[in-house]
Amino acid sequence: MRKRKSKAKPPPKKHMDKLDVSERLLALVKEVFENMGKRKSMAKPLLKKPMNKLDTIFSCPFRNHGTSVECRIDMKNLIGEAICGICQESYNTTVNALTEPINIYSEWIGECEQVNTVDDEA
Repeated sequence: MRKRKSKAKPPPKKHMDKLDVSERLLALVKEVFENMGKRKSMAKPLLKKPMNKLDTIFSCPFRNHGTSVECRIDMKNLIGEAICGICQESYNTTVNALTEPINIYSEWIGECEQVNTVDDEA
């Protein structure tokens, strides 16, 4: 034999008297008036710390002319160039989208050091 599931009866509804309803209504109205006219607080945006700009003008590695080497990047032809404005020495290299002028100058200094160590060994 199957047992019948007994349906649970919902609890009887309590009759709210007028006083209970009016208290709830009064509390709701009070809450609305307390918050009326106030602005919602907004989180302040974080300030980004500006990054320091890298140098584009350097000293000449051959004759130590201060601030005479200028590095230029030609992204159209993917060529980076470092030129001394006084002695006209220059260095060219290939660049990519992440290359900065300091990278070109560092490569030039590296090439100079490499040539100097080869000359010293020979």
